[in-house]
Amino acid sequence: MNDIIIPNNNEAEFIAMATWLGYSNLSFLYDPMVDIEQKKIDISATLGQNLTMECGYIVNEKNAHYALKKIKEKTLVVSYYDEPMRNLIEEKQVDIVFGFESIRKKDSLHQRSSGLNHVIAKQMHDNGIACGFSFSDILHAHNKDILLGRMMQNIRLCRKFKVAMAAASCAQHPFEMRSAADMMNFFGMLGMNNSDFKTIL
Repeated sequence: MNDIIIPNNNEAEFIAMATWLGYSNLSFLYDPMVDIEQKKIDISATLGQNLTMECGYIVNEKNAHYALKKIKEKTLVVSYYDEPMRNLIEEKQVDIVFGFESIRKKDSLHQRSSGLNHVIAKQMHDNGIACGFSFSDILHAHNKDILLGRMMQNIRLCRKFKVAMAAASCAQHPFEMRSAADMMNFFGMLGMNNSDFKTIL
């Protein structure tokens, strides 16, 4: 099982927690200014026999231009969604997009403003881009009921358009991580099933 995390020079703590929780792989995300090849060397020195890893970039509107020049083939690329970042989906430049639900729009009377719609969902399916759901977003949300409702709507939309889904802790501190079983149970209550997890974990 895999988890996606966002470390801040605390990789060793994440490795210890991931091993304790029973993960087999960790995906470390970094700002594009970070030398991830060096990070891979540093992390490999502390990995145990039961844990593998990959490193990737987390991009946003400000760093995307620089990042996309630097990114090599097969490097994991993750972004958080906002309107200017939609071109990354259209141009197949990311692997996973998180945070659709955090878009700052009020829900309408009959439908939640979940950030994802059928047009974007179809583009993601056609371009092989996964829709990510962050447990960290839930932990730190001020209006958890709104966020959870939007996630449920987006999970239904992803299933309708056959968009791959990625549920991850996106933890910035090891204590924000949860076991794979807890993650599956939690997001299962929001509408995911085991086959959804098999596409990305």
